[in-house]
Amino acid sequence: MNAEFEAFKVQREPKTLIVIPQGDSHGLRYDSLFAEHASLQSILREPDIVNLLVDLESVEFLGSIMLGVIIKLSRTVSEKGGTIVLCSASEQMQRVLESQNLSGIWPHFSTREQALESLAG
Repeated sequence: MNAEFEAFKVQREPKTLIVIPQGDSHGLRYDSLFAEHASLQSILREPDIVNLLVDLESVEFLGSIMLGVIIKLSRTVSEKGGTIVLCSASEQMQRVLESQNLSGIWPHFSTREQALESLAG
């Protein structure tokens, strides 16, 4: 299943939901973002989804609202005993993650392939 929302693209791999932010929340209505968050939470609660991969390739920067959505999604995965990984973050995005003390929480990989390999092994 591949799905496109306004704020995220969504793809599935075995046991893994891939979430691809499409930009920051500027210009998005809060109710639209809230609805997308609820839909993503619903997918993460499916028994065949264990892990979350956040692919940051499409963004240079995410603000606190979008990071908050990712944090909430990661909590759902953690509660299931799953793993959260990030990939393809720009240098600026890596600095944002570091400034928010998030870089040490989730492993970051240069490519999606590396991230998926880490989840498979």
